[in-house]
Amino acid sequence: MNQIRQISRLNEEELQRSIPFSASWHQQYKDSAYINFGGLPYELSEGDVLVIFSQYGIPVHMKLVRDKESGKSRGFGWLKYEDQLSTVLAVDNLNGAKVLGRTIRVDHAFYEEKDVDEEYERLLAEELSNDMASEEDEVEEERDVKEDEFEDPLLLMKRQESGNRRSHRERHGHRERDRDRDRDRDRDRDRDRDRDRDRDRDRDRDRDRDRDRDSRKTTTRPK
Repeated sequence: MNQIRQISRLNEEELQRSIPFSASWHQQYKDSAYINFGGLPYELSEGDVLVIFSQYGIPVHMKLVRDKESGKSRGFGWLKYEDQLSTVLAVDNLNGAKVLGRTIRVDHAFYEEKDVDEEYERLLAEELSNDMASEEDEVEEERDVKEDEFEDPLLLMKRQESGNRRSHRERHGHRERDRDRDRDRDRDRDRDRDRDRDRDRDRDRDRDRDRDRDSRKTTTRPK
């Protein structure tokens, strides 16, 4: 992580001071087309690594370091570009970048096969140190997580069941109240129909009485 910050700080200082590329710190590696990378996720293959770094140039050689016993990737290695300027682009753009949640490290390198064993041991120790630091960071992040995310799953299940029962009772109560309101409306309609029938019968009786009176008047009229 210190190396990542150091490279970022150098780039920021050059930007602030408007230092020309001819005087840039990159120039001390102008005779090397190699970069060194580290911090990559262990599950990445050589092909995955080439895809990442080919964004900034054409790779012509790469060595992804693997554990000598297990053969598993150690997440670091060296890569050579066809054009030396590609190393500048890769360092400026990929150093400190995130790949599958891991912060990777990219820097210029002088690479010779005879130096690999010594460099391997140095970078391996550095990777192990970075892994320990990453684990500590993860622990700190876990401490910041809200406590309710760690509640007893059985307790959460009981709360959910209780909520479901309460919701069922509420829905059942709503249905009962709806049925009661429907019955009340039916009774009201029945009473209204009964009153209408009573009024109709009263009107019929009134008409019958009127006809009877008219009939009697007609029969009793003197000739």
